[in-house]
Amino acid sequence: SFLRVGLISPGTGYLAIGFDPDNRMQGANFVLAAVRNGQLWTRDDYGNGPLTHASDASLGGTDDILAAAGRESEGKTHVEFVIALNSGDRFDKPLTPGTTYDIVISFHETSDDFDTYHSRRGAGKMRLDPG
Repeated sequence: SFLRVGLISPGTGYLAIGFDPDNRMQGANFVLAAVRNGQLWTRDDYGNGPLTHASDASLGGTDDILAAAGRESEGKTHVEFVIALNSGDRFDKPLTPGTTYDIVISFHETSDDFDTYHSRRGAGKMRLDPG
């Protein structure tokens, strides 16, 4: 089973979403994306602290973004991606359809560098369609 997500950022820099954090960013399964010179770049991250995240691969896990597409248009970044509901990676929390999860989101207005501090951030809830 898979989760397909579409996001639109009000800037041309990177955007990120984190699913099911425990404490601020800690414990969240993040997907980061940026369009650089017309090419999409993505990274699967884990919230390894309340204010930090790192790529799953750098922590000993795997990058589990199965498919992604993106573009910049009229000063905005549009991204769609697909991840498994349960990748088996210890740095990705299993997600269950029909469940509502806390999420954290962020973007940078102009920078595509995933290590640049975000311009804006937010938090909310997302209910996964039961299929």
